[in-house]
Amino acid sequence: MSTTDPNLPMIILDCMAASGIEFAVLHDEAGVAAGSTMSDVDLVAARAPLEILSVIDDCLSSRGIHPIVSWQYDVDSSSLFFTDRSASEGAQLDLVYGSTGLGNYGLHSAAILEKSEPGDRWMKASELHELLYSIRKRQLKRQRDELDELLAIAHKVPLGELTKGCREIFTRGTAGAMTAMLAGRSRGVGVAEWLRRGWLNAGRLARRIRRPAGFWVALQGGDSAKLARQVSGRFERLLPASGYGSLDGSIKDSVRLLKELAAVRWRAGVFVTYGRTPPFTDPDLTLQAEAVPPEETMGRIVDAMQRRLKV
Repeated sequence: MSTTDPNLPMIILDCMAASGIEFAVLHDEAGVAAGSTMSDVDLVAARAPLEILSVIDDCLSSRGIHPIVSWQYDVDSSSLFFTDRSASEGAQLDLVYGSTGLGNYGLHSAAILEKSEPGDRWMKASELHELLYSIRKRQLKRQRDELDELLAIAHKVPLGELTKGCREIFTRGTAGAMTAMLAGRSRGVGVAEWLRRGWLNAGRLARRIRRPAGFWVALQGGDSAKLARQVSGRFERLLPASGYGSLDGSIKDSVRLLKELAAVRWRAGVFVTYGRTPPFTDPDLTLQAEAVPPEETMGRIVDAMQRRLKV
């Protein structure tokens, strides 16, 4: 997803700054501060996502903003998704916060924070660190055109300065691989680092199974099919994965739909079912379709999603 209202990230970052959260914008701080960024905002922070949400909860509530999903997509990186109570507009923050550096980016967040500098509105990564982070990001996403543009900029910087910057903010393996690439060579991160990342990722995936990122809403009664389409469509604008479907109570139908549901719950999304709920499953929220107006249904779902983040 991308941010649908550029004012929301500004409010969220202002709440973080006012609450004493140490953070720095990793890319395009000026654009975010000007309210011209319609994409996710990349941050590095000294605290974990749920800790940050706990600290800024009152500030966000006073501005009508609700956190709804925390999706840990890497060892030390998470996406936070926010919306208003009607789920009409949203914002996404991508947060790097770990000190191990063993995520795919291989970043040491503390090193970036230590050398961050004042931006137009908030602290931001230094120019060199922002460039190196952006190169690493485009490399991992296999965005060749954008990577080539960044490498052209990097080639104007002395290799010794680039090497020093890599050693400051990346793990040894990642720094070596990055320096080699910047010098026109190819090199991996090393077997030991790769194995440590694999072990930590296994733990992350196990936690995801116990506590899915996505949210399941079960609608019953009334015109639940129509409402399911409305709810799914609303959240489809805000989250990477959303969907809806009916359940007739049969084993075959339940297995089919639960596969679709699992795909959404594994990521950041909302899945809405209507009809009979299988007895061996437990939705995150069950609502009667005819009980309240559609907008209030949206509000109750947003409230329930926010409450789950406080558990």
